[in-house]
Amino acid sequence: MSVQGFGKATGFDSLVAGGGGGGGAPVQPPASTTEAVASGGSPAAKTFGAFTDPDALINSYSAAIVNAIGSTSFSGSGLGPYTFSGSADGDAFALTLNALNSGSQILATAVHVIGISIDTSTGVEAGSLNFLFAVNASPTIGTAGTLT
Repeated sequence: MSVQGFGKATGFDSLVAGGGGGGGAPVQPPASTTEAVASGGSPAAKTFGAFTDPDALINSYSAAIVNAIGSTSFSGSGLGPYTFSGSADGDAFALTLNALNSGSQILATAVHVIGISIDTSTGVEAGSLNFLFAVNASPTIGTAGTLT
């Protein structure tokens, strides 16, 4: 399943959830989630739902953050809650949670994607535009004056 919702500007439109494993019934992650944060706001703490694990293969969890824009960090363990720090307007990132077996192999991955709006009264942050142009080498201006 692909995480959708923040489009090309974030680079998360191809992030895939799911996982390997072997033998018995596969471990399934909870549904991917997104959070849109208003300019000046902070991301809410995230607690992941339970993974479907019919054969009781999950031994532990390992979380990571992927920053497309910005340098947000996180703290937390297990299914959560995970809290975020260092985020700013215009940031876009994903928190991933891997379910691991006793051999530390990834069985499935849950994904939570967060985008923080930009305060349009102060303009667009340069880092956001740089990332947009790097992802979409030939942006076009739409009739409403928006980049596509």
